Amino acid sequence: MKPSEMPDTEEALSWRDRRRQAESDTQHISEHPENERCAARIRKSACDQKWEIRKVIAEGLAIYPEALSRELGTVLAMDSNAMVRAAAHRSITRRSPASALSSSHSSIIQNELERIERKFGIEARQEAFRLAERTAFLHIRTAAHDIKNILTHFNVDTLQLLKLRPDQATESRLHRLDKGREYLIRLVGMMEAYSRDLDMKFQNEDLVGLVNESVQAAREQVLIEGKISSPVECVVSGSSSIIVTISRFHFSMVLTNLIKNAIQSHAISERELRAGRVDVTLSKSEAGIRISITDTGKGISTKDLQRLLDFVPGNSSKPGGMGYGLPICRKYTEAHGGSFTMQSEENKGTEVVIVLPEIQPS
Repeated sequence: MKPSEMPDTEEALSWRDRRRQAESDTQHISEHPENERCAARIRKSACDQKWEIRKVIAEGLAIYPEALSRELGTVLAMDSNAMVRAAAHRSITRRSPASALSSSHSSIIQNELERIERKFGIEARQEAFRLAERTAFLHIRTAAHDIKNILTHFNVDTLQLLKLRPDQATESRLHRLDKGREYLIRLVGMMEAYSRDLDMKFQNEDLVGLVNESVQAAREQVLIEGKISSPVECVVSGSSSIIVTISRFHFSMVLTNLIKNAIQSHAISERELRAGRVDVTLSKSEAGIRISITDTGKGISTKDLQRLLDFVPGNSSKPGGMGYGLPICRKYTEAHGGSFTMQSEENKGTEVVIVLPEIQPS
């Protein structure tokens, strides 16, 4: 929308008042991404005649909802003012540096593995991959340890600081500090889970019981993240009694994460899920024990699915996703001697299939 098309009531405000409004809207939508009226005001501010106001919006691109960030990012990255363009580019880079890095490098890694196979054979390729994986685990463990040490210096009580009634800009920075710290804490936990050496304790378990417990755990995690999961029905079906030899801690993490993803695939906003269904089907075959997790969610595009199936940590199809969930699920499944496959169609849903051998590794 052009500045001349803005409502007279807003146009009558001084540019400094409009800038304060833009700062307030930026903070509000980071906490209430479903607020369409706020998003509409932000769109107007992105077209304001004053570059100082457009710069505020450009600086907020890193924390806006994904669709709004993409819409405005394209415009502001080509703004007539250099300050606005620079702010937009910084925000776009801050928003997803890890996923951009991993997606650009995964094909290079795949090409190198194929070159090794052509030159030295399949066994050399497998050895090269295992060596690269062990090296990656070491680097990720080291990085996680360093981040944890740095985080100890960020134990600031932001709630107490907010009680001092700081100005809007400082209040916005404090909120971002709090969100950033929480994100880093979760990220470090995922990095450690992915890179640590596994201490597998195999024992016989009732698979149906474990799946039902995982459904409940997944619902609780969805609730902790601020969503009510009741619109999504979860149905466990198939063989009524399957005893499987697994490491309970590790395999329950796999099931819980996959069922949680399936439930959240029905999200229509940061807080809401639409009605849908998740089916967990258990069966036995010659290949082993088959676990299928199917949802009626929004599905994944072909491009995003291929990126996810590279299983490179950091690849995520969700805004704010850390990209460690599926690599962890595959790692833990393969540690059980099992296989992990996934297929999806946009706007139709996703199916993940795990097949475990009846006799587990010793």
